Amino acid sequence: MNSKKTIIFAAVLACLLLFYYFYEVRGGKARQEAKDRSERVLNFDTAKVKQLTLQGKDQALTIESSAGGWKLTAPLATPGDKEAIEAFLKTVATQKRSRYVKEDVTDLQPYGLEKPRLTLSLTIDGEEKPRTLAIGAENPAGAGVYMLADGAKAVELAPTSLYASLNRGVYDLRDKALLHFAPERLQEIELNVGETRIVLRHGGAPSGAAAKPDAGKEPQPKTEAPSGATATLPGKGSAWHLSVPLAADASQRDVEDLIKLLKEAKVKEFSSESTDELAPYGLEAPKVRVDLRAGDDQASFLLGRFDEKKKGVYARRSGSKQVLLMDEKFIEKLPKEVASLRHRKTFEFERDKVTELEFEAAGERVQVRKKGKDDWEMLAPDAVKADEVRISSFLWDLADIEAAAFVDEQPQDLAAYGLDKPSRWYRVKIEGRKEPQELRIGAKSADGNLVYATMTGWKNVIGLKAKDMEPVFNRDAMMMRFKKLWVFKNADIERVSLLFDGETYELKRAGSEWELRRPKEARLPSWKGAGLLYQLGDAEFAAIVEKSGAGAGDYGFDRPKAKATLWGAGGKEVGTITIGNPMPEKKGEKKLYYVRSSGKEGVYGIEEKFLKDVEGETKELVKGLTS
Repeated sequence: MNSKKTIIFAAVLACLLLFYYFYEVRGGKARQEAKDRSERVLNFDTAKVKQLTLQGKDQALTIESSAGGWKLTAPLATPGDKEAIEAFLKTVATQKRSRYVKEDVTDLQPYGLEKPRLTLSLTIDGEEKPRTLAIGAENPAGAGVYMLADGAKAVELAPTSLYASLNRGVYDLRDKALLHFAPERLQEIELNVGETRIVLRHGGAPSGAAAKPDAGKEPQPKTEAPSGATATLPGKGSAWHLSVPLAADASQRDVEDLIKLLKEAKVKEFSSESTDELAPYGLEAPKVRVDLRAGDDQASFLLGRFDEKKKGVYARRSGSKQVLLMDEKFIEKLPKEVASLRHRKTFEFERDKVTELEFEAAGERVQVRKKGKDDWEMLAPDAVKADEVRISSFLWDLADIEAAAFVDEQPQDLAAYGLDKPSRWYRVKIEGRKEPQELRIGAKSADGNLVYATMTGWKNVIGLKAKDMEPVFNRDAMMMRFKKLWVFKNADIERVSLLFDGETYELKRAGSEWELRRPKEARLPSWKGAGLLYQLGDAEFAAIVEKSGAGAGDYGFDRPKAKATLWGAGGKEVGTITIGNPMPEKKGEKKLYYVRSSGKEGVYGIEEKFLKDVEGETKELVKGLTS
């Protein structure tokens, strides 16, 4: 009997769940959609609109849908703006009723609907009569506008924003794209800016190959590109390269930005729909010509005079008699010299693929090598552990080095640039590559703004911004070393003893909290103990006094300025650092103190800031505490 009841209860529960799902979940969604549709002023499918007519105060326009897209047919025949028109229709289709003002209206004049400010008519596929919407005056409070839908006699109130959204003219709804092209099909881009002719080609000639002169044009001198630069970006296939005025790798990023600029360029004003008079617009002798080619297809435009008053430049498409006005920002962003499109990167590597880094500066050679993930060792000038964080930062700086100028394509004498005997060089070895990448640094330019440089395998000389290179030039062996005076995990520390000018402070862990044992006893919040350990963990040396030995000199370790000792579980000492006398001060340099560590051979210098920070944090522990 019990089992039968269980089966019956389970069946009833299943039925209830099914009812809930189909009625409340699926049915609820359908009911909500139906409710939303019933609340709309004009309920229609935007995809079925075949024609819309919009009559404003001063202008009427007609737009039709066809297989080729939207097009304006009145007051002029021109392609429509797909996104703008579809957004317009969506606004109309989703407009919900606000409230009825009056039904069975016989006099429309008080509502401004006798001669509406705006009238919209929609011809919808499958419907005999057009759908209409008329918008009249604002209500006295200025909170809405009166409207009539589908010729009804009931006046409704709509938000004032509806009129603003629908009050569109020819410019708003016509196609404003400067050019139409498929970026993925582009094979060639040609820019003629004044006397400068630049030709970019996709794929084809390899890096460093001579450009093939175009028919009817003067052959260009053969100029070799930096063969050290990569012609193909990972996952990009054939890359863009320059063929005129020289054969060289192009900056893929900058070419893509150029293509995006051209693809997204919008006409600011249609200055003339048709004219043969080009002189007033500076188009009889254009300053700029841009040609895009994809097989037999070509799109191009000219740029003429800049209109100071309108803040734009006049333009004309090839094969068109229209005169357009493009915004001044468009001409500002358009490349005007070949250097802005050249490949400017020096080093090309992924940081996690670098196996060795070597450089020489100021007569000192520094060499570090990767031992494993996040683990580096220094081979020169000393065999010690290297600092992975600073090496990673240095690799970022190297990867960011770009040419600021292309100084000499085929230098006859490297000595003129100080590159016959480089003052510095930086070499990177990369996993899977036989030859390392090496940047050589020469002299500065006469004005001091540039540093001459070249890469191994390159035949040209480039200029690097001297100011941008300062972080690279400041790197030395000391910065690459691992300089921690001790290494520990905060969770492993059970006891801390600190000595400052003869006064001892002692902390002991008590579960998740800390206890102050000396100079007085008190409970401490856990974050105070953790904060002190983090500060102690930051102890790094800033100078090397003695690389080995316990320090026989008078460094003040027998009467220390400060001393810190850490213990772990079972009372095992983790380490001790002792800070002695101040080191002799050097003009313009930070004040240092002698320091030694029980776990590290030698004597070092530590910044006064560390001493002050830890001492201040420690003495802060006893302020305001009660036993």
